[in-house]
Amino acid sequence: MIRFFRNLTTAAAIALAVTVAAGCSQPPPAQSQAQPAQRGARFGKMLATLNLSDAQKSEIRSIMASARKANESVTDLQVKRANMRAAFAKVQTVLTPAQHAQLEAEIQQARTDGDGANHS
Repeated sequence: MIRFFRNLTTAAAIALAVTVAAGCSQPPPAQSQAQPAQRGARFGKMLATLNLSDAQKSEIRSIMASARKANESVTDLQVKRANMRAAFAKVQTVLTPAQHAQLEAEIQQARTDGDGANHS
């Protein structure tokens, strides 16, 4: 009976070690490898802090919807990024100078905190 429990304990320890090793063998995703939806969500949260007018919100939603629609059939990641960067540039034209400065400060803060990819 004691031998049975020793074997069971050894088997459990090995199973635990394999499980832990398998979980640790995969490195965590780098921040620059964040999924586009995650980056978009962070961008949306940043925009939410800017006290946008209803007209600005509507225009930004339209810009981003157009960019997403343009990217639906695109398979080249570089082209998708270029489309989203162009949309971001259009969004910036909708912002007041104060909102633009605040957004830039938040983006820089996210980069220094490691909360976002460095897209400079």
